[in-house]
Amino acid sequence: MCWQKAVAVEQHRDVDHGIRQDTKEAPNLLPRRASVKYTATHTYVGQHIKSSIGTSFAPHYSDIAAKARGASLAILAGHSAFGDLPPETLQLLYLGRIDPHLCSSADIMVDVDKNLEKIMRVQHEFLSRPMDIFNNWSPHTSLFTELNVWPIRYRRLTLALRYLRYLLHQDGSRLVRAAFEEQDAM
Repeated sequence: MCWQKAVAVEQHRDVDHGIRQDTKEAPNLLPRRASVKYTATHTYVGQHIKSSIGTSFAPHYSDIAAKARGASLAILAGHSAFGDLPPETLQLLYLGRIDPHLCSSADIMVDVDKNLEKIMRVQHEFLSRPMDIFNNWSPHTSLFTELNVWPIRYRRLTLALRYLRYLLHQDGSRLVRAAFEEQDAM
């Protein structure tokens, strides 16, 4: 049941995550006639979502960049205690401790350059320090070939395309396929 600026929500678990462009006030959500308080940010299944134009996932990218930077600094702090680590060990540490943070939610979030820059910077900082490359103008290709890792932009794109392939191979009775088809129809 809908009227003017109010929406009746039947389930108490529903949360408003819409991106409003030109609204001056939040709509009233009335599940079973009880008002729901609107919040500008919300964490849903580990993803930080902000209700604003064009930057709805910016808090999530900042969070994963901070976590990856913390893991990176912890690994690189051991450099002073252990000395130079071989590339195989650095690759193993990168793939086990940093890459999971950088790839967080890559399968369901489409990257925007402004947000992706935060996590690309973390990856470049980690890969360049063991090789003593501190110049931002040096080519990054050698960083990726030395440790045999993918640039994060392509790694995240590959994960998103794999998930899309997974969705397309699901039969029509699966809920995830129905949600994908409904989203595609919009």
